[in-house]
Amino acid sequence: MNKLYGVLIGLIFVAMTAGCSDTSSVTVHKPGVYKGAKDPLLSANTEERASELNARFNMGQIDR
Repeated sequence: MNKLYGVLIGLIFVAMTAGCSDTSSVTVHKPGVYKGAKDPLLSANTEERASELNARFNMGQIDR
């Protein structure tokens, strides 16, 4: 019975320490520089860009 408790405690310890590993990486970019996919609004003139961004905003916020 003592061996069973030892194995059980060992398995619990392994399960707890396995969850503590952090394998995710964080990418830090410089602020103010757009690094995403090409957006057609970036090459549009100021008035056209403002109206398109307003339309995008309204489309995303209309249900709230």
